[in-house]
Amino acid sequence: MTASPRFFGGIHALRAVAAILVVGEHAAYVANHYTPIRMTSFGVVLFFAISGFVISLQRTKSWTDFVQHRLLRIYPSYWLAMIVAAIGLTAIHSPVSASASSLLLYPSTVSNSSLTIPYWTLAFEITFYALASVAYRARLSDRTLTILAVVWILAVNLVAAAPDVGRYTFPGFPGILWSPAVQVFPMGVICGIHFDHLRKLPRLAGLSAALVAFCLSFAFPEYSSHKLLFLGVAATGLVLAVADLDLKSRLVATLGDASYGIYLLHFPAIIIAVRVLRVQGLAWLPLYFAIGLIAGYAFGLLDCRLYRWLAANSSRIFRLPVRTQVPAPATSDVIQRNQDRRS
Repeated sequence: MTASPRFFGGIHALRAVAAILVVGEHAAYVANHYTPIRMTSFGVVLFFAISGFVISLQRTKSWTDFVQHRLLRIYPSYWLAMIVAAIGLTAIHSPVSASASSLLLYPSTVSNSSLTIPYWTLAFEITFYALASVAYRARLSDRTLTILAVVWILAVNLVAAAPDVGRYTFPGFPGILWSPAVQVFPMGVICGIHFDHLRKLPRLAGLSAALVAFCLSFAFPEYSSHKLLFLGVAATGLVLAVADLDLKSRLVATLGDASYGIYLLHFPAIIIAVRVLRVQGLAWLPLYFAIGLIAGYAFGLLDCRLYRWLAANSSRIFRLPVRTQVPAPATSDVIQRNQDRRS
């Protein structure tokens, strides 16, 4: 049976929150003379938890549809963002470079793109999508998927306990499978698979768990698996608490629509701005935040339109075979076929 994933307004709002958090962290980083001001990278962790949750809801979709839509969601807008970033950097006479790993988003051990798009996180996404596609192709049961998710989380915390900046952002393959950040995806998967049961808990319980886990994360070193464990629990607790909220704010909806585009282009916009203005200091943080958010939002609206068009035309893009027209069947045959499609 093929089922369409449900739409959760609260998840859409969390996408907007995650995008804003990421823009804020990068604006602070640039304004502070490229010195990190750690905000625990919670925006990225929240994006990963949302991905795990949303992908778990698509486990009953057609495998072909799942793979096609994941490819269309990630790559076309990403490549377009690379082109836009390259044009902007060239205009201010900054060097432009990319590599096969940055273009195709497969795991790498080094940062090898000058376009300033945080593509390492997309390599994590693509790796997770690949694993999910294998699991869904095998039609694994929810119980098996849950067990695998728990084992994955445990393995990360047993293997990758020591903090290591390189292993966090550019771990390569197979290191990416036990990199500290990757455990957030299976947390989201567990939350999505069992959401109908977990949602029976008081909403306050999810929010409280998220707050406690977030505070506990500060007890652990940056990039450590234990820190990412608690941040992942905080993110999934937040997802659990607000996923089914019916938020009707148009601003929140459009920010959620634009969240991927914001993520893709905000950092190149900030970098170009600081190289043109040549001023830094935390007093300039609001300006760089605004530049990154506005540029990313504009690109995000374009990305949203592009993806919707690609999704609507996926059969032509992937050149799927078109069924040959046959004479119209009898009315009773039509009724029976419609019943078969619904079952």
